[in-house]
Amino acid sequence: PNPQLPAIDPHPRLVSQYEQRLYEASLRTPHFNLKPVDDVVLADFRRLDAQAEAEYLDFTQIGNWADSRLADVFKAYDDFGIVRDGEEIYGAPLSMSTILREQFSEVDAPTKESFKTIKRWRHDYGQVLLRLARAWHYVESPEAKAEIETRFVDLFDYGVDQGFAAGAGLGWIHHYSYVIREHAPAMFLMRDVLARHDRLEEAIALCKWMYAFNQVYSEDVVYGVPGRVAEDADALQGLLVPRLTCALMMPDSPEKARDVRHYSSYLSNVSSGYANALDECFKPDGTFFHHAGHAYGYGGRAILGVATAMKILEGTAYEASKEAYRRTLKVADTYFLGLFGPGRAAPKAFASIRFKRYVSAHRHRRIHAKLGAEH
Repeated sequence: PNPQLPAIDPHPRLVSQYEQRLYEASLRTPHFNLKPVDDVVLADFRRLDAQAEAEYLDFTQIGNWADSRLADVFKAYDDFGIVRDGEEIYGAPLSMSTILREQFSEVDAPTKESFKTIKRWRHDYGQVLLRLARAWHYVESPEAKAEIETRFVDLFDYGVDQGFAAGAGLGWIHHYSYVIREHAPAMFLMRDVLARHDRLEEAIALCKWMYAFNQVYSEDVVYGVPGRVAEDADALQGLLVPRLTCALMMPDSPEKARDVRHYSSYLSNVSSGYANALDECFKPDGTFFHHAGHAYGYGGRAILGVATAMKILEGTAYEASKEAYRRTLKVADTYFLGLFGPGRAAPKAFASIRFKRYVSAHRHRRIHAKLGAEH
């Protein structure tokens, strides 16, 4: 745990990706009543599992993995140099590359060459964690699954040791959504493995901390502001769907059902709600705001994040509200027409777009497919 919390100077931005926000969210408690888990609830759980797994797995790969592909994943794992010594675990340090450059700039340290033995939280740790999880589902050999399982558990323990743990801050205090989007989905895919190795409870706790899951328990105070209806674009594109997997990896129980209900309610009433003035993200006229302006680059990813969360919940008692679907479709259509529709002029934010791959007709079709024509 970070010894600075809760005595940390809060960042003035009223958004999700700062350490004091994680701490604030962790203090919130659920208020929906617990209900018995019957066959209907269990059927919903299995549908949620299947729909979430479909977002992260390519089922055509099952049984079709060559030995060379698994070898590539194992090589990426081996680069961490993880070793165990009794109860201790060691490996290459994990950090945030931008933070390292800031920390070493004063001593005139070389750039990338100096950091070859230092691993990054997303592009190394998170992606290898997810690659291992996918490989475990794709291979059919019990021996290969056992090898993957051992490596995944070692990588999980190594991440906890390095700071991916409840109460920790990974060595920096902002923009988690760009760094940890693969971590919780990987643990969701490997929930049975984590349970077999007595680590599922710890995985749920650390994911609920890192993804600020408990913020869904309170809809009347958003990022510290009473009565606010807003979800920042970074959270929508990087935290929203992984946050759902935090609840889905829980064992079947009344608590799991309650948490998914809270998540769905927050998604319908806050995350996809219309924000006031320059707040973000969805607007009644269909525009999408981030950094106090209509933002196409962030908008495409964030709208897809909302649509993906809705797709996972679809067809269950936890489905998002009809109004949430309507708002999301309106924003998605306005977003597309502003870029490609006849006679539409894109706002100035389009001129400086940084994420061209996210503004395409293909992306618009993906969003519509997830939302479903019936909505």
